[in-house]
Amino acid sequence: MLATIPVTALICWYRTAHKKRVSYGTMLVGACLIPLLLFLFFTIAIWLSGIDAKAPSPLLFLQLFGFVACMCVLPAFAVVGYYQKRSQK
Repeated sequence: MLATIPVTALICWYRTAHKKRVSYGTMLVGACLIPLLLFLFFTIAIWLSGIDAKAPSPLLFLQLFGFVACMCVLPAFAVVGYYQKRSQK
């Protein structure tokens, strides 16, 4: 959840530096980027582990992705709100 703050701030900073508006789509990108990276990391780790045990179901990964994405929305919303207020001044 804490990793969402610098990622979203970096995206907002990039958009404001290029004179683009910071919207709520930026919030969704920032909130979904960290769970996506976690999902990829765990998938690659399972593939590279070489363990012949039964792999977890894809539904479990989707549920984990959804839960983490929902938890990351609030910090991303706060960062986007800060950049929107800052751009109005």
